[in-house]
Amino acid sequence: MNGDADPDKRESAADPARDQAAAAPSNASTSALTNDSQDEAGRRSSDTSVPAIVATVALVVFSIFIGVYGPRLGNRQQVPGGTTLVELASALSARHSAEALGTIELLRDEPANPETIRREASTLLGRRIELPSLSNRSLTWLRLTRVRVPGAAGVQVLLRTGPRFNAEFASLFILRDEDRFTVFDAYGRPRALPEGEMFSVGVSGESSGSVVHIFRSGDLVYGAEATDREVADELIAALQSIAAGLQQESDGSIAEPEPAR
Repeated sequence: MNGDADPDKRESAADPARDQAAAAPSNASTSALTNDSQDEAGRRSSDTSVPAIVATVALVVFSIFIGVYGPRLGNRQQVPGGTTLVELASALSARHSAEALGTIELLRDEPANPETIRREASTLLGRRIELPSLSNRSLTWLRLTRVRVPGAAGVQVLLRTGPRFNAEFASLFILRDEDRFTVFDAYGRPRALPEGEMFSVGVSGESSGSVVHIFRSGDLVYGAEATDREVADELIAALQSIAAGLQQESDGSIAEPEPAR
């Protein structure tokens, strides 16, 4: 009886098995594609997250840096502008050369009264001025001229040393300090010209060893140049001594109490 079972029923019963067997490869393929997509998405997520993390960390570090050092950067001392001593020395040297050359060419070497020069300088600068003297050298004072150089204005006093037929010239400069002169420290940082410190600035284009000596005392800037370097050294040393004495007198007169009434 069983062997006579309906063939259609046997075929119908086998169809689900065949359908499942046929669907199995399709499901496996779909699962593989899904896994591949998930892996690709994971890799993309990993690739994009690394730069984002680095950028976030950098931003945090930069924010900390600005928070700590920002106020200090904002309060840094500004670089002072003004005239460097090289520029000042070049201008003074040019004035000295012009006056010395004019004296030789025009024979303008008649001596002048040093007291007259001193009083005129005091009047122009508005304070007491004293001229130096050298114990081992004869100085002949020639004339005073008003000068304007980069950063300041004042007077130039021309003098000569030695006999007239073989004279060597020197110039003294006394300028009103306008807080416009800049020097540089050992680390290259600019600062205002300090008081009392003497600077010897080599002059480009001049003879070997030629320098202009410059220093500041109070509100005056002094300079000296001479044909003979030793004369310039001695003159600037005498000027420093004079300036220090005048500054002490000025400080003493200011600090002296008024007499009791």
